[in-house]
Amino acid sequence: MVILTFRAPRPKAKAKRSVLRQVLSDANYETEKLIGGNGPENEEARKIVRLIKGATIGAEKYPLSKTSLHRDRDAGIDRWDDEGGAPKGPIRPDR
Repeated sequence: MVILTFRAPRPKAKAKRSVLRQVLSDANYETEKLIGGNGPENEEARKIVRLIKGATIGAEKYPLSKTSLHRDRDAGIDRWDDEGGAPKGPIRPDR
């Protein structure tokens, strides 16, 4: 989660919030799709996109929860068992 606060006089902060809403709306609220647009009129939008992307952790770098780590560990054990792991008991030849 990224929290942006705009410390400026009320009209200027309101304008920045509206630019932020427009950028998020254009990207359908997906951080991977954020773009700021071209041209000098979109400089504020590009600045907001840089701030958001600089503060966002990508999914591949995000640490797993304890539950996910446990589930992944168990999945590895299940795969090993399905590949013909250790027998259930000692195998003794018939005499």
